[in-house]
Amino acid sequence: LDEIYHVCLDRKLNGEFALSYVASLYAKVGDYANASKWQARVVELKPDDAEAQLTLGVSCFNSNDLDCAKEHWDIVNTLDPDNAELHFDLGYYYLSIDPPDADKVKQEWNKYLELEPNGEYAETVRTHMSSLDETGTPTPSASSTP
Repeated sequence: LDEIYHVCLDRKLNGEFALSYVASLYAKVGDYANASKWQARVVELKPDDAEAQLTLGVSCFNSNDLDCAKEHWDIVNTLDPDNAELHFDLGYYYLSIDPPDADKVKQEWNKYLELEPNGEYAETVRTHMSSLDETGTPTPSASSTP
């Protein structure tokens, strides 16, 4: 996949686009460590780009680097506090820490629902929130990774 980056550059495609593209290809095959590496290069070029920071946070989260995910999601929270996907992802962050912080999970997922009541993840959030309310611990499925 690293060669794809050089092909993109040879074709005079934007360097940032090429970096993002390679990062997304690594993510699609589940290699989040390499996706993070390439997405970090995008963030170096555009540190104030909330979407780039959010994407890097997701790659970090999916490679089980929770500190890295939180660091980048905190930046997104400063740049774009009304980013619904951020709050969806932060809910999973607070669910994944040891011990989970159920109050923070609820806070973040309620914020997601406030911003996107009919959004892509709204039904998933409602299902997990009801599980959280019933048991005190949500029971997300494996497919609910941010």
